[in-house]
Amino acid sequence: MNESYPLCAYCEDATATIFTTVNDQSVALCLDCRHDHIVACDRCEKLMWPGLHRKRLGQTLCDACYLDLESPRNDRESCPF
Repeated sequence: MNESYPLCAYCEDATATIFTTVNDQSVALCLDCRHDHIVACDRCEKLMWPGLHRKRLGQTLCDACYLDLESPRNDRESCPF
């Protein structure tokens, strides 16, 4: 049986790809790229491509969580997490 897998969006390999959401887009990734190259927000666990995250006090954060923590407001309505 010849099964075809979608190509990994990062390395273009077709073995053991999974579908996941990165930067609010559904993409196919091989397991190696998912674990080695994709960054997760430490606060909400949103997945991001490398370079699209922010660092704050040793944490890796998505834009929404970073802006929420940097906001001088006391209410936390801007970040859904």
